[in-house]
Formats: sequence, structure tokens, C-alpha cells
Amino acid sequence: MLPGLHAPVTYVKDRPRPRPPLRDRCSKIHQELGWKPAETFETGIRKTVRWYLDNMQWVENVASGEYRKWLDTNYAERGAQ
Repeated sequence: MLPGLHAPVTYVKDRPRPRPPLRDRCSKIHQELGWKPAETFETGIRKTVRWYLDNMQWVENVASGEYRKWLDTNYAERGAQ
């Protein structure tokens, strides 16, 4: 379990794949449009996990609902217009 998280991770089975795997769709995008992702899945997921670990206060505020106070303070009047 990651630091600061209180629930165990639950693994689930993959969904059936009615379409080609993502790697095949990405190669088609590259062939047809010349586009390639800036990150691989591996580098992207590492950066994502690192960001969450480095920003645990943000995670805790979201998990606790504390961020709603900020939204209410900063956006409450805008909804009334």
C-alpha cells in the first residue's frame, strides 16, 4: 500500500478486447498522422505516481472533501450569475 492511502488495492480482470490493443492503435496513429506520444506508458505512469507521492497534501484534501471549501469560497458567487 502507498503511504497515506488507507484502502488496499484491488486487482480486477481485464475487459474483453473487442478492438485492437492500444499499442496497435498508437502505431496506426503514428503511421497516418505522424504523431507519437511524448511518454511511454512506463515513463508516464512513473511520473504520475511520483507526482501524487510528492503532493500528498493535495491528495488528502481531495480525499477528505476539503477542496470543496475552496470551491465554495472561490466559485460560489459565479454560479448565481
